[in-house]
Amino acid sequence: MASLLQNYSSSSLTLISSSIRRSRTTTVNAAIHVPKLPIFPSSLPKTNLLHHTLMKGSTTTQLTEKKRVLTNYDDCNDNNNNKVVVQLYAILEAVADRIEMHQNIGDQRDNWNTLLLNSINMITLTATTMAAVAATTGPLLALKLSSALLFSAATGMLLIMNKIQPSQLTEEQRNATRYLKQLQSEIQTTLALGNATEEYVKSATEKVLALDKAFPLPLLGAMLEKFPSKFEPAVWWPSTQFQRKSSNKKSQNNNKKMNGWSEELEVELREIVEVVKRKDSEDYERLGNIALKMNKALAIAGPLLTGVAAAGSAFLGNGNSWATMVPLVAGSLAAAINTLEHGGQVGMVFEMYRNSAGFFKQLETSIESTLEESDLERRENGNLFEMKVAMKLGRSVSHYLMASCAYYSVQVSSALLSYHSSKRSVNAAINVPKLPRIDFTSSVPKIPSKPKLEDFSFIDTATPLLDKNLNNQVRHSNNNNKVLVELYAILEAVADRIEMHQNIGDQRDNWNTLLLNSINMITLAATTMAAVAAATGPSLALKLSSALLFSAATGMLLIMNKIQPSQLTEEQRNATRYFKQLQSEIQTTLALGNVTEEDVKNATEKVLALDKAFPLPLLGAMLEKFPSKFEPAVWWPSTTQFQKKGKMMNNGWSEELEVELREIVEVVKRKDSEDYERLGNIALKTNKALAIAGPLLTGIAAAGSAFLGNGNSWATMVPLMAGSLAAVINTFEHGGQVGMVFEMYRNSAGFFKQLETSIESTLEESDLEKRENGELFEMKVAMKLGRSVSQLRQLASKSASCRMEGITRVNCAINVPKASTRKLVKFKETTAPLFEKKNNDNIIKILHDNEDDDDAYHRKYTTDSSEATNSTITIHELYAVLEAVSERIEMHNNMKEQRDNWNTLLLNSINMITLTASTMAGVAATTHDGSSVALKLSSALLFTAATGMLLVMNKIQPSQLAEEQRNATRLFKQLHSQIQATIIALVNNNNNNISIEAVKGAIIEKVLALDKAYPLPLLGAMLEKFPSKFEPARWWPNNPNNNNNNNSQDNNNGWNIELEREMREVMEVVKRNDKEEYERLGNLALKMNKGLAISGPLLTGIAAVGCVAFLGGDNNGGMVGVVAGAMAAVVNAIEHGGQVGMVFEMYRNCGGFFQQLEERVEATLEENDLNKRENGELFEMKMALQLGRSIIASSSSSSVFCSSSQRIKSSIQFPKLPNGVPSSYNYISSTLLFSAATGMMLVVNKIQPSQLAEEQRNATRLFKQLQSQIETTIALGNANQEDVKKAMEKVLALDKAYPLPLLGVMIEKFPSKFEPAVWWPQQQPLSPSSKRRSGRRNGWNEGLERELKDVLEVVKRKDMEDYERLGNMVLKINKSLAIAGPLLSGIAAVGSMFVSEGSSWAAMVTVMAGALATAVNALEHGGQVGMVSEMYRNTGGFFRLLEDSIEEEVEEERENGELFEMKVALKLGRSVSQLRQLAKKSAYSRVEGTPTNDEFASKIF
Repeated sequence: MASLLQNYSSSSLTLISSSIRRSRTTTVNAAIHVPKLPIFPSSLPKTNLLHHTLMKGSTTTQLTEKKRVLTNYDDCNDNNNNKVVVQLYAILEAVADRIEMHQNIGDQRDNWNTLLLNSINMITLTATTMAAVAATTGPLLALKLSSALLFSAATGMLLIMNKIQPSQLTEEQRNATRYLKQLQSEIQTTLALGNATEEYVKSATEKVLALDKAFPLPLLGAMLEKFPSKFEPAVWWPSTQFQRKSSNKKSQNNNKKMNGWSEELEVELREIVEVVKRKDSEDYERLGNIALKMNKALAIAGPLLTGVAAAGSAFLGNGNSWATMVPLVAGSLAAAINTLEHGGQVGMVFEMYRNSAGFFKQLETSIESTLEESDLERRENGNLFEMKVAMKLGRSVSHYLMASCAYYSVQVSSALLSYHSSKRSVNAAINVPKLPRIDFTSSVPKIPSKPKLEDFSFIDTATPLLDKNLNNQVRHSNNNNKVLVELYAILEAVADRIEMHQNIGDQRDNWNTLLLNSINMITLAATTMAAVAAATGPSLALKLSSALLFSAATGMLLIMNKIQPSQLTEEQRNATRYFKQLQSEIQTTLALGNVTEEDVKNATEKVLALDKAFPLPLLGAMLEKFPSKFEPAVWWPSTTQFQKKGKMMNNGWSEELEVELREIVEVVKRKDSEDYERLGNIALKTNKALAIAGPLLTGIAAAGSAFLGNGNSWATMVPLMAGSLAAVINTFEHGGQVGMVFEMYRNSAGFFKQLETSIESTLEESDLEKRENGELFEMKVAMKLGRSVSQLRQLASKSASCRMEGITRVNCAINVPKASTRKLVKFKETTAPLFEKKNNDNIIKILHDNEDDDDAYHRKYTTDSSEATNSTITIHELYAVLEAVSERIEMHNNMKEQRDNWNTLLLNSINMITLTASTMAGVAATTHDGSSVALKLSSALLFTAATGMLLVMNKIQPSQLAEEQRNATRLFKQLHSQIQATIIALVNNNNNNISIEAVKGAIIEKVLALDKAYPLPLLGAMLEKFPSKFEPARWWPNNPNNNNNNNSQDNNNGWNIELEREMREVMEVVKRNDKEEYERLGNLALKMNKGLAISGPLLTGIAAVGCVAFLGGDNNGGMVGVVAGAMAAVVNAIEHGGQVGMVFEMYRNCGGFFQQLEERVEATLEENDLNKRENGELFEMKMALQLGRSIIASSSSSSVFCSSSQRIKSSIQFPKLPNGVPSSYNYISSTLLFSAATGMMLVVNKIQPSQLAEEQRNATRLFKQLQSQIETTIALGNANQEDVKKAMEKVLALDKAYPLPLLGVMIEKFPSKFEPAVWWPQQQPLSPSSKRRSGRRNGWNEGLERELKDVLEVVKRKDMEDYERLGNMVLKINKSLAIAGPLLSGIAAVGSMFVSEGSSWAAMVTVMAGALATAVNALEHGGQVGMVSEMYRNTGGFFRLLEDSIEEEVEEERENGELFEMKVALKLGRSVSQLRQLAKKSAYSRVEGTPTNDEFASKIF
């Protein structure tokens, strides 16, 4: 909010706080009540980007004047186009809100798939293990009942899970989000180009409603059929989309009569349709039917097998071997099938094929409907249409022409995937599972879904500046407009590819997580069964079950190791990042307004090169995962592309600069590239070895299971040792994401290869005017390497000096971990030297003379350039910095995902390994024959592996690493926004006092400070995870420069003595309260993390030593092993499950926020010249918003004091172990584990993590909704003081509704009754004078009022009542489950104390209570009941807000009636006509006394 308000001029600043009274009281509150993550403050001028709209032939002044027409909707009646614009903005806001809703629903359903799969598999395998123990130890009633209970619970949950298909639900929401983003982009472009019509408003409304129908939000009642009778392509576009043809589409081809069309082009398109129909559509229909049949079979088999196992458990121990075999085999098969179905995400695959088939159906329809239009002028321009088709199919126009000849030729190449059918000789038009696009035939060029500076801007607004500075630049001609539209079409294709690669990345990341967890569970369960069989004697059921599980694990591991899901995910992350990089480059080109045909050609080549480098499909086109040798990735076209960015003397080039760049290439080659090649080869060899070893070991274990119990100790040892090793190796490979690491090194090496190629090809170009500007090129190289220009020159100088002296050791070009020095690689000189070569001494002298003096360098080589030209070059440089910041955002976001995965995967795997080792040690204690040796060795091996992995994990602290990258991503996004606003201010600069060079320098300092604060590499540069004391984070330059664009004419610039005193008092509160509190909490988290990080590997190490001692016959060693292993699992769960490292980093970052705030206020107050400060009123508002307060609350905070210790109290009480613990270490361990589970469940059930996550999702969505509303207000040009006041009230209301901290202010999770959420400011009662006096003004009439009242009646008696009923039901269920879980585990803990006394009832209570507790916990947190409760609470709030808004509008004249009616209709997922029909039905039911209308008001929820 603060950043959005920074763009107000001084005239509007005086309206903000002129009437504010600062009150003085005697007590002091904390300056901030929530642990807000730091906000990157900006003294740079900010502006909203939406209002920089791209409009043909408009200057900035014209644009402003045009917007002022839109001040009042009522005035739009005289200008129909302006009325349409306001309506389109209303639709745009509705689309933006739907995007957030579908994203949130997608996250919820993705969590269902992960949590339920893990829980059901654990329950099934545990029940199978219990059945195995019962079968071998005698008919123990407790075990039989418990296994039957667990199998029954698994059956019930599987029936629900297989019915709703969470992975398919998630994929539906991903696709809905993507298509809505496309529609959002289309509407934004239409608004930007100023060609909105009533027909387009109608079309946009139809598209919204069609998407609502195609991808429903609710689960019950409206869910899409998951198992249709036959495969049908998805349809998400309105049926009338291709029937209407715009009559105002003008030719952009020289031959206007033909509008770019020819007979050849029509024939070409018809042939493409033929290829699509008989190849692509047919192939996806075939694959879709296979996926559908497979999913049906798996969905039936899973619960059927668990049901059979539940029934079979009743007959365990009756002497019938078949009765024993049924539950064990059925349980084992059920776990394998469940893993295949939900771990392999078969439902997601089916939905992907359904949408891909829909893409081709839409493509066919669009081409055919276009060709059916006989009037060529009513068609889209033919050349543009052809290019769009080619880009959609992942081809250049030349490839596309080849494909059109496929009907006559059998040798056709596919651009994205060479897939050849054995039955046909014609390649498909496209062979990748591309998700479909929206409204492909629209001639309106698209811009990205989130409006950015580059999207709307400098084609018109910046052109006058460039015209003055660069004489050779001219306005766009007709031909240039054609090129512009083509470049927008490419931008549209790039934006779509970004979404596709993100979706595919999510799918494959899920594969890695789900399959790793499931395969490890299966492997360890099989090992445990083998251990039981070895300890209790030969049992066919146990041998068969363990062999079956090992075989299933082997098969799945072979597939998993072949495709390497973590590597696939990293490929898609990188593809997304590079496509976003290309998107940014195209946006910059459009913004600078100098688009040429060469730009279009280069952009097309880059798109196709990226398509080739990162293919979407899995089969046929997947990159080789185990190449013979390491090769850097190549994702750029082989042709050299120069960007001509400016002209000055020698175009910014000099002999010194060429020498410097050659030295940089030398450093890159002999240090960075060589080192990444070495690391990449290590990762490749490691991954190959692990990929072979995993399935080999499980295969050996499967074969060895057949010889269990034959009296041979070696035969017993093989399956146990092989199974244990397989679990460890699988954890190393997929939990450690070795494939991802290899791909990361491959891309890092590719980065340096691209840098080398770029520099060398540039230096080989002899024509300086064809090169990119030298200064700009140098700065880009510096930013890519994370250095300033002066640091780059120092590196070149040092490299030259060392090379001349025969020293090979020099710093790397980029700050990444290096392990050794490298041999000097001789640089191949360029073939076209431009300047006379100097001797070595002169080279060193040249570099030393210029390494620190940037200003001297510019003075020396820009003396003949005008000041305007220098300003233009600086604008280009700022765009280069903007692109570098965009790149860093993506890099840090990718790193965050990698490290977050480490925490999840390693935690789950290590805990499974540790608990399995403890179980084996316990089983070994019950047997004294030769088989116990194998058990003891296996447990020792597992404990040792767990110790090693814990040492690494506790050293790097993955949760803390992930939090660091989250903060870096957020802060770089803030900086990105600041740079955008700065460029706008500089281009529209009327203040000659602004130093452009100083602004650029300050921005680069911020970039480098963030690079230093949040390093990307793990080894060598990783932040210290266990410092000696708590220190706040610091991510800003040491001496921040406030480059304030201050146009205020006020002599005091908004400052006075009272305001200065207020700021000092606020800082006093911050120092003695907030900073002190966060320092205390940070030190507490640091000490706790240190203790846990030492305890975990220490306990597993002790357990390993105890098992070794146990091998020597020391029974006490067995006790040590079992108890220490159990304690290690608990400690590990607290440390990494509770993410203590993340908590510490969060406190460190919050401390940094207050430190930065303090420094900023002090630096501002130390400036004596008031006109050099930021405007005082604006500064005060920023401080208030950053502290989450209104201005009045902020000014009075200095007078309300409340002790931090009184405000924040921990509600976590750790359970104490019961007295009188029996001496038997098996019972000690079970009591310990049950007690730990009880304590952790009490905490988890108290805070309800799934509900907390849903609260934050809703907060994010509603803040984005508010952001969209503010942007619309600014874009329409009717912002006033009342808007500022309302916006601040909404921000503070949202802050109150969705607090950030956990302790002290957390929303009550178990209220006495269901209450809808309230996140909007409560309005004051209306005064009589404010009530509407005329029923026919501003679009209102009696009929409309009656209609809205009738709609309100439906909302109250149907929607609100129904959600209140559902909310109360879910609340009661959640309360019961939250009590039952820890109660049952507590009973089990107590019961386990009496098991050793021989009480059968004690054994039954313990086993039954533990089994029930597991099932209850799976239902509550795996089913995310808390999330469902919050979702209903929020939906109820939606209807309550709708009621309030309708009642206010009916009573008071505010928004235009027609516009308000349309907004209400869109909120309810209806057209205006459907809303009126609903009102009529409601009125008829009420008047006639007929039964209440059964139709709900909302079609969305």
